[in-house]
This record gives sequence, structure tokens and C-alpha cells, in this order.
Amino acid sequence: QITMDDGADLVSEIKFAKKYFDFVEITLKYNLNGYSKEYLRKIKSTINSFEVLGHIHWEVDITKKGSFKKILENIKIYKFLGAKIITIHLPICSHSHLENSRIEVFKTLESASTYCQKNKIQLSVENNPKPPFDSPTEFIHLFAVNKNLSMTLDIGHAYRVSQKESQKFL
Repeated sequence: QITMDDGADLVSEIKFAKKYFDFVEITLKYNLNGYSKEYLRKIKSTINSFEVLGHIHWEVDITKKGSFKKILENIKIYKFLGAKIITIHLPICSHSHLENSRIEVFKTLESASTYCQKNKIQLSVENNPKPPFDSPTEFIHLFAVNKNLSMTLDIGHAYRVSQKESQKFL
């Protein structure tokens, strides 16, 4: 996974990945201002026909009002780069805010997954190491509400919850 917050040069990182890997997963910076059309064309040219996955920055909090705009900006960039799968992080929140957070998460994911589906992109949600989206039960409920979603299983996150929980996910 290439995460741009670590100061990496995206073009050289993609060239390296193309030599040694089957695909690359890119996490853009939280602040998208540095991604000019010219720079994105250069990245796309470097990717060429190489498989690319998108990973929306973990600081994008989908429980916050206005987060859909930020998510949509990311999706549009990943679509331009040729990503067919984009992972989004679910929030970690306290029990006192749990129900309101769930409602906002479901609404935002519905909008984002509908947009992705129209653009032939699979939106995938990643499990967390902390509640509420840290158990298979939560994901069963989430997928019952939104059938367009898939899952990016972070086995390290699942294992941090418990070894038993990671086995339940599998």
C-alpha cells in the first residue's frame, strides 16, 4: 500500500510496485489540493494498465456532516486513475454516540455505494480494531442494509480485537 502522507513520490512508488507486485493500493493525502490535473495525468500514465486499488484516507470521518463531498472527491480521483475497488474506513466511536453514528454511516455509505455502482466501482468497507465496526455481527447487519458493499478484511485489526474474533471473520 502506498500512503502519500509518508512523503513518498507516488510516480516512483508505482514504478517500483509494477516491478515486484501484481497491483498497488493507493491512499491519497487527506488534503487533496496537491493533486492537480497535470499530476493526476502523470500518475495515470505511470499506472497505465497496472491494477490500482483506492483507499480513502482514514481521517475522512463518515459520521461528520459534509463528509460525502470529501468521499466523492476521492472516488472521482480513483475512478480517473482506473481503480475498480475503493476501500473506506468505518468510524470508531463511543457508545454514547453509537446510534447517531450508525445512522450517519449507513446514509453516507448508501450514497457513496450508489455513486460507485453507477460508475462500475466496488465500494469496500474495512473492519476496525475498536467498536462499533469491529465484529462480524456488525458487518452482517451492515451488509443486510446495503447489499452493494463488500469488505476489505484487515486481519491485523481483527486480531487486535481477539484471535477468536479474527477467526469469526474468516
